[in-house]
Amino acid sequence: MANNFFELVNDGFFNPFTNANKRYNYDLLHLINNKMSLDNLQVGKEEIVDWIVDYVDNCPIEMFDDETNEEDFDTRFFAYEKVRYFVKCGWLIEDFEGVRVTYQLDENGIKILSAMEKAVKDDTKSLEFSGYVYNIYNNLYYFNFDHAVDIIEQVYNASKELNSMLRGLNVNIKKFLAKLIRENEAMPKEILETIFFDYQKKVVLKAFKNFREKDNPSRYKLYIEKRIEELLKDNKMDLMISNYIKVKCDDTFSIENSDTARAFFTARLNYISEQFEEIEEYISMLDKRNTKYITTAQSRLNFLLNEETDIEGRIIECLKCIGNADDSFFEDSYFDLYATGNIDEYSLYKPISRKAKPKPEPLVDDFTDDPAEIKKLVDKLFKDNEFSVFKINEFVKWKLENNNQIHAKDIKIKEFDDLLRVFLIQLYSENTTIIYTIKYLDDYYNALGYKMKDYIIERKKI
Repeated sequence: MANNFFELVNDGFFNPFTNANKRYNYDLLHLINNKMSLDNLQVGKEEIVDWIVDYVDNCPIEMFDDETNEEDFDTRFFAYEKVRYFVKCGWLIEDFEGVRVTYQLDENGIKILSAMEKAVKDDTKSLEFSGYVYNIYNNLYYFNFDHAVDIIEQVYNASKELNSMLRGLNVNIKKFLAKLIRENEAMPKEILETIFFDYQKKVVLKAFKNFREKDNPSRYKLYIEKRIEELLKDNKMDLMISNYIKVKCDDTFSIENSDTARAFFTARLNYISEQFEEIEEYISMLDKRNTKYITTAQSRLNFLLNEETDIEGRIIECLKCIGNADDSFFEDSYFDLYATGNIDEYSLYKPISRKAKPKPEPLVDDFTDDPAEIKKLVDKLFKDNEFSVFKINEFVKWKLENNNQIHAKDIKIKEFDDLLRVFLIQLYSENTTIIYTIKYLDDYYNALGYKMKDYIIERKKI
């Protein structure tokens, strides 16, 4: 039995990911893994070569040998060499059926590729926290001692997964911040896109919003901790130990098995209790990181804007040049600027005339306000704003017409104001006065050069 991962794989197992072709090698191994299925576990060399040739034909790349770094000009020869290289590194396993040689992907290679693919997906999709806290609460609330082992395992796994995702959120915020500071050549438009699209989608909307509104730990913390205290008491613990011995120990009671069961439940329940004891403090720390990122982004943006449009400095330079200009400059009238006698050398000695202070009007003490009139004026004021909740709600009504729902991608976007309305539809979706609800999707579409995430706008049921 192996005690180390490298006892399971070839010495050159990771070589495909350490040379200049690492990106192409990952794509090719991922392609081979996807092509091979339960119905197609073992394939011949020619079939794999055809897959690689088809990949190169559709995604032209510079073909270099992985070992000699020499350029290959024959696509098919390049494919044969790639198969040989993957066999040598231990990714492809050869099998002989008579005179026919077949290949299959190494078991550990499949696991590594799955982990790499998951990492890519997790980096591109938004973190979704909904369900974890409620799942823990619900399982403890409806605790069934006849399934104590299964329930504790589920709750423990959900708690670990939640911890992992919170750590991932922390890393995501740190990545955004590091990228913002590191990329000195980032333009204001790129920073705005990062703040309002990438960061909003990946961190704010799905992570903070859902975790604070739907699964806020403070709503369940006290009950979870109280329930764990009850389960750790002797009378409850004995029932759980009985189920553990039945499930894990073939219903064979012994002191050793009883101690193992007690340690099993105690360790997991204490882990969950400690997590909820510290989770609010951890979320507060994440909130500080989030504030730091937004503040840094704003400062960076202000710096770039001031640096690019130094209006005051340009005006001063213009005045200096005009001051050093001779009479011919004004006679030629380059931009309709003429010398006049309004300002002369004695101008600074002329006293400044003081403006008379306006007389205050007397206050009207007997004024009576009309609540109906005030409400009418307030409604009119906010309705005049084309991006108000009222206007966006009317916009959605107009787009829905007689339909119950519509996709965001089906809204025609002709100008940036339309793009802003599509963004505000999401922002106002939690308002109680609007007529619609939002369902987020994993699909994307392009509008005015921006990559947008699709969602469904659905009319509320009355």
